[in-house]
Amino acid sequence: MNHMKHLPHVTAFRTLSNFMTQVVLFFLGIYFTQIELTGIQQGILFAVYPLIGIVSAVPIGLLNDRAYPRTLIAIGYLLIATQYLAITQTTDFYALIGLFTLGSLGAQLNQLSLDAFFYKNSDHQKPKQTGSYVGTFLSGSGLGIILGGLLLEKVPFTGMFLGIAITALGASVLSQIILPKTEVFHFEFHLYKKDIQKPAILLFATLIFLWTLHMSSEVTSYGLFLRENLGLSYTGMGFYMGLAILTMIIWARWAGHLIHHGTPIRYIVYAGLFFSGVGHFIVTVPMVEISILGRIIHEAGDAFMFVFLYDGVRKLFPIERAGGNSGIIRFIQNGALILGVLAFAPLGKTYGNAYPLIIASTFSILAIPIAIRFRHLIKH
Repeated sequence: MNHMKHLPHVTAFRTLSNFMTQVVLFFLGIYFTQIELTGIQQGILFAVYPLIGIVSAVPIGLLNDRAYPRTLIAIGYLLIATQYLAITQTTDFYALIGLFTLGSLGAQLNQLSLDAFFYKNSDHQKPKQTGSYVGTFLSGSGLGIILGGLLLEKVPFTGMFLGIAITALGASVLSQIILPKTEVFHFEFHLYKKDIQKPAILLFATLIFLWTLHMSSEVTSYGLFLRENLGLSYTGMGFYMGLAILTMIIWARWAGHLIHHGTPIRYIVYAGLFFSGVGHFIVTVPMVEISILGRIIHEAGDAFMFVFLYDGVRKLFPIERAGGNSGIIRFIQNGALILGVLAFAPLGKTYGNAYPLIIASTFSILAIPIAIRFRHLIKH
């Protein structure tokens, strides 16, 4: 049974999940510095999310083909609530590792299950649905960052963590009430292996890996760059990051519109990688006006790449195995993130916050000649 009528509900929950994450994510480097964690310790904590993703993405994806996604979504919210509630009670590094592990597992469960519902119940012949889904949940990120910056001027980090915990708990209950049960399947593992070994999908995974590498520098160094290099207040940081991300709803919907009207997907990829890389480099210019312009350019590129990612999973994989295969793609993304954060957190502490951002920007640019060379494999 198709549950397309519930796509707005899934989009709303996915937007809420992004909102909760982004309220504090880019400020965590500042919080970790406040509680006197070293650069290595911060890198380890930032690496927990992608590390848990590497371990759990494929199993969670497979679960989504065998269990009701709404159950996994609710469990994910519960784990996130537990993490943030407990963080208010401790600053011990080893305790934080455990709590970030728990919350990261919850986030993976939540996001992968919501995405699996979208993949299985959206109309693959309507790329505008991808643009709408991606653009809307990315807008949650922008609103979260803006609110986070405003609140941190008046509320301590522990107050923010408590607010996230309460919100996640409420979302867990609501998801069980609002979302329907969906069909479940059981496939042999070799079918997933056969899916992923196709040349077009190997290229798809390579481009996503190279593009995702830049995100690790954002997690480790972006907030610190804005705070320490540009001298922005929490409110200034929130508006700088949030307003730029809010423009992604326009870029993502535009990308969906272009694909719907016949623009070859390879042009979406070329533009996405180029603007993501160049914009990320411009961000490091130590002038707020130029830096934020670079950020808007970068977000345009990222929005195009997110549409490529979600539309690619919808079109490249069989619907009934979308959960497991999207878990494999998330595994690849998390592999890129963990390599990046382990390198960029110490690099930023040693040489300055701009260097990880500059180095990371090159990977998206390097992916362009690969995309052009194997353009025949990029599906239209």
